[in-house]
Amino acid sequence: MSQARSYQELNLAPGATELEIKAAFRRLAKESHPDSAAAGGDPRKFQRAHEAYQDLLAKARANRRKEMAVNGVQYRFLSQTKKGLDLYYDLAVTKGLDDFTLTLPWLAKEVCPRCFGEGRTLTQLNQGAIYRPTACPRCEGLGHTERLSHITVTVTEAMAKAGKIRLKGAGDFDVKAGERGDLYLSLNFVERLSEMH
Repeated sequence: MSQARSYQELNLAPGATELEIKAAFRRLAKESHPDSAAAGGDPRKFQRAHEAYQDLLAKARANRRKEMAVNGVQYRFLSQTKKGLDLYYDLAVTKGLDDFTLTLPWLAKEVCPRCFGEGRTLTQLNQGAIYRPTACPRCEGLGHTERLSHITVTVTEAMAKAGKIRLKGAGDFDVKAGERGDLYLSLNFVERLSEMH
């Protein structure tokens, strides 16, 4: 399972913390586990959620061990929230007020080039003239493709002093409306990441 798919399975934004990953998995397990959910749950959904959970938790722990050191700047996600299409990242950062660069994980969404956002394609039946709409094999019926990427922002002294950064168009993507939200960064400067619990 790709990392982008793992985030999607748990309904999480890229770079989710261990606590967020665990909470998302517990919620899905309660809904889909065959032994605890109503009407027997959904074993396949639970299995996908469990695989995504293990994958993302391992990556989150690896990231925590190396403290997300990028270009001499160390940072850690404190929280991530979403309002509409806008994303909010709260970060602890070890860099001072000089200009520096942050490279953050980012889930890039685009309209599916095969179904053009419809989520369905026509499949020919028995090589005849009859076609049936089926889920698009490229995007699995979502109408959009996803890939885990990175977004880079140069933080100037003025931006660092403000502690707030808005990245226009870097939020979530609504395929049907063709609209993109914004990404808001909140910077909390510390001497060492160990100061943040």
